Amino acid sequence: RDRCLKPGGKMFPSRCSIMACPVSMEAMRRDRMDCWKDVFGLDMSPLGEQLAVQLFQTPMVDFVTPDQFLSTPLTLTDFDCHNVTEEELRTISGQMAFVAEKQGDCA
Repeated sequence: RDRCLKPGGKMFPSRCSIMACPVSMEAMRRDRMDCWKDVFGLDMSPLGEQLAVQLFQTPMVDFVTPDQFLSTPLTLTDFDCHNVTEEELRTISGQMAFVAEKQGDCA
Protein backbone atom coordinates (compact mmCIF):
# COMPACT_ATOMS: atom_id res chain seq x y z
CA ARG A 1 0.00 0.00 0.00
CA ASP A 2 2.69 2.52 0.95
CA ARG A 3 4.76 1.83 -2.18
CA CYS A 4 2.16 1.02 -4.83
CA LEU A 5 -1.09 2.85 -4.07
CA LYS A 6 -1.54 6.27 -5.65
CA PRO A 7 -2.64 9.06 -3.29
CA GLY A 8 -6.42 8.78 -2.97
CA GLY A 9 -6.36 5.28 -4.49
CA LYS A 10 -8.96 2.69 -3.48
CA MET A 11 -8.14 -0.40 -1.45
CA PHE A 12 -10.28 -3.51 -1.32
CA PRO A 13 -10.90 -4.43 1.40
CA SER A 14 -10.64 -1.03 3.00
CA ARG A 15 -11.34 -2.35 6.52
CA CYS A 16 -10.10 -5.50 8.19
CA SER A 17 -11.17 -7.39 11.30
CA ILE A 18 -9.10 -9.91 13.23
CA MET A 19 -11.36 -12.43 14.91
CA ALA A 20 -10.73 -15.40 17.15
CA CYS A 21 -12.71 -18.43 18.18
CA PRO A 22 -11.91 -21.76 19.82
CA VAL A 23 -12.39 -24.45 17.18
CA SER A 24 -12.40 -28.21 16.97
CA MET A 25 -9.49 -29.52 14.92
CA GLU A 26 -10.27 -33.21 15.39
CA ALA A 27 -9.61 -34.13 11.75
CA MET A 28 -6.22 -32.41 11.75
CA ARG A 29 -5.32 -34.04 15.06
CA ARG A 30 -6.35 -37.44 13.69
CA ASP A 31 -4.29 -36.90 10.54
CA ARG A 32 -1.19 -35.89 12.48
CA MET A 33 -1.54 -38.30 15.40
CA ASP A 34 -2.80 -41.56 13.91
CA CYS A 35 0.17 -41.87 11.56
CA TRP A 36 2.45 -42.37 14.60
CA LYS A 37 0.60 -45.51 15.77
CA ASP A 38 2.23 -47.64 13.09
CA VAL A 39 5.58 -46.53 11.69
CA PHE A 40 6.92 -49.53 9.79
CA GLY A 41 5.35 -51.80 12.42
CA LEU A 42 6.49 -49.77 15.44
CA ASP A 43 4.15 -47.91 17.79
CA MET A 44 5.63 -44.40 17.86
CA SER A 45 2.54 -42.76 19.40
CA PRO A 46 4.52 -41.37 22.41
CA LEU A 47 6.64 -39.37 19.94
CA GLY A 48 3.49 -38.23 18.17
CA GLU A 49 2.05 -37.03 21.49
CA GLN A 50 5.20 -34.96 22.15
CA LEU A 51 5.02 -33.43 18.67
CA ALA A 52 1.31 -32.65 19.16
CA VAL A 53 2.08 -30.75 22.36
CA GLN A 54 4.61 -28.63 20.46
CA LEU A 55 2.24 -28.17 17.52
CA PHE A 56 -0.69 -27.00 19.63
CA GLN A 57 1.45 -24.54 21.64
CA THR A 58 2.26 -22.60 18.48
CA PRO A 59 -0.24 -20.08 17.11
CA MET A 60 -1.83 -21.48 13.99
CA VAL A 61 -3.50 -19.79 11.04
CA ASP A 62 -5.78 -22.12 9.16
CA PHE A 63 -9.06 -22.22 7.28
CA VAL A 64 -11.98 -23.50 9.32
CA THR A 65 -15.68 -23.91 8.69
CA PRO A 66 -18.46 -22.71 11.01
CA ASP A 67 -19.28 -26.29 12.03
CA GLN A 68 -15.86 -26.39 13.74
CA PHE A 69 -16.65 -23.37 15.96
CA LEU A 70 -17.00 -24.26 19.65
CA SER A 71 -18.07 -20.73 20.57
CA THR A 72 -19.22 -17.49 18.98
CA PRO A 73 -16.29 -15.73 17.23
CA LEU A 74 -15.18 -12.46 18.85
CA THR A 75 -13.45 -9.50 17.24
CA LEU A 76 -10.00 -8.79 18.66
CA THR A 77 -9.51 -5.65 16.60
CA ASP A 78 -10.52 -3.98 13.38
CA PHE A 79 -8.74 -1.28 11.45
CA ASP A 80 -8.80 0.97 8.42
CA CYS A 81 -6.40 -0.50 5.86
CA HIS A 82 -5.62 2.98 4.50
CA ASN A 83 -4.30 4.31 7.81
CA VAL A 84 -2.99 1.40 9.89
CA THR A 85 0.77 1.38 10.41
CA GLU A 86 3.14 -1.58 10.38
CA GLU A 87 3.90 -0.92 14.03
CA GLU A 88 0.21 -1.07 14.94
CA LEU A 89 -0.10 -4.41 13.17
CA ARG A 90 2.96 -5.80 14.98
CA THR A 91 1.64 -4.85 18.40
CA ILE A 92 -1.93 -6.15 18.25
CA SER A 93 -2.76 -7.83 21.54
CA GLY A 94 -5.71 -8.41 23.78
CA GLN A 95 -7.52 -10.83 26.02
CA MET A 96 -10.71 -12.63 25.19
CA ALA A 97 -13.08 -14.84 27.16
CA PHE A 98 -15.13 -17.44 25.32
CA VAL A 99 -18.15 -19.43 26.48
CA ALA A 100 -18.21 -22.96 25.09
CA GLU A 101 -21.41 -23.56 23.16
CA LYS A 102 -20.70 -27.13 22.09
CA GLN A 103 -18.36 -29.97 22.97
CA GLY A 104 -15.18 -30.78 21.11
CA ASP A 105 -11.41 -30.90 21.41
CA CYS A 106 -10.32 -27.28 21.42
CA ALA A 107 -7.30 -26.32 19.34
